[in-house]
Amino acid sequence: MTAIWEQVKALFTIQHGSYAERPDTPEGRAYEQSLMLERTRSLPPWPLFKLGAVYGLGPQPAPVRVYQDGALFFLSACLGVAALFRFADIIGQHGGGLTAEEIAKECNCRDANAVARVLRACENWGYFESYAPNGQDLKRVANEQRLWRNTALSAMLRENHPQSARSMIVHLYVDVFPASSVLFESMRDSSGSDLEPDQIGTSAEESYQPSPTAFERVHQGTFWEYLARHPDRWDNFHGAMRGVDSGTTPSILQDIDWGRFLRVVDIGGADGSLTFHLLRSYALKGIIFDMPPVVEHAKQFWNSTPERAAMVTNGRVQFAAGDFLQGTGLPPAQEGDVYIMRNIWHDWRVQECVRIGQSIREAIGRVRNVHLIILEASIDQCARGSPLERMRALVDQTMLTVFGSRERDRLEFEVLLQRCGFQLTEMRPLRAPMVAVFAQPSPAWRSPS
Repeated sequence: MTAIWEQVKALFTIQHGSYAERPDTPEGRAYEQSLMLERTRSLPPWPLFKLGAVYGLGPQPAPVRVYQDGALFFLSACLGVAALFRFADIIGQHGGGLTAEEIAKECNCRDANAVARVLRACENWGYFESYAPNGQDLKRVANEQRLWRNTALSAMLRENHPQSARSMIVHLYVDVFPASSVLFESMRDSSGSDLEPDQIGTSAEESYQPSPTAFERVHQGTFWEYLARHPDRWDNFHGAMRGVDSGTTPSILQDIDWGRFLRVVDIGGADGSLTFHLLRSYALKGIIFDMPPVVEHAKQFWNSTPERAAMVTNGRVQFAAGDFLQGTGLPPAQEGDVYIMRNIWHDWRVQECVRIGQSIREAIGRVRNVHLIILEASIDQCARGSPLERMRALVDQTMLTVFGSRERDRLEFEVLLQRCGFQLTEMRPLRAPMVAVFAQPSPAWRSPS
């Protein structure tokens, strides 16, 4: 047993072993060569190597892990291709059992071999599953002849899935990934970091000129300008947000005690779907606040079913149009209100976040018993390397690439809220890749105006 344990430790060392940097000198290069010889001598026996590298039951050798991680953008590309060609929808419509050639024919792709290879790549990460016809040995069946069916993961690429991720995958592949290819140039040419909250309202803000983000370099405009120029991209992005919201709404409803509030004011609430679920579950009233064109779309959404239309008719839900960056149109607070922002602040730099926060604080004024809840994918809330923390780190990179903004940790929220006239009272993890940041108006706050 001792010998086996030593071999396991040796394999683990190959992946996670210490590495001391050496300068590019003859001595440094000699060290590199000796290190390679040492690692070669410490290679694990084949059975242990297969456990980790072949069967995935143990630590991976470092080269396997590094090259795999470096090429993961191809997995994202394969998922994007699968979503655009609607592989999951086609397979689902037939109940599975399609060859790559049949899938290619239905999605108007001339290269069945490429379809098979994209499916095979996705399969290694749990998307789609191949099987042999008539009980044959799968290893003896050509890729083009294998039959394909959906898995629980690939089913989420279907458009009609209750938690469909198809629009989000298309959004990342079509809109975001081209921008990620110039992230290096964007960072290299950047004029500097974002402002700090205490610099707002000073000469530093007056002279601050943010550099174009990677997205702006590629798409020749801000994200919102890009969507305005491409209505089809706007429709897809709206669908992407619906998919994300459907995955977080159940936790938001259950992990927060909404019954202690009287009215919810949904800032940047889009069509108001979160408000609808809150009013459906609690004895609340609601106001949906957004830009005028978005509010008009929200009214159509609320009048599209008898249940929602009844909430409008009986006055449980109202609409308010304005601009939170300019501080116009925000509904004035009433006692028992809770202002909520879901995935709003992370789209904006510090300068805009302070404007938004101060606009809400102005609307609250001196009204008592009013709360603010921010719902975002805050970072550093879980163990490093955990699935949730990895996802949040990737969302943060998306914010950097597209908006030049960020996901924030507790300290950043505290400082930002204080600058806006609020006190952070609690950060509560939810059973979703999101946290709830609770804040109350600071009594000592004075309006900048």
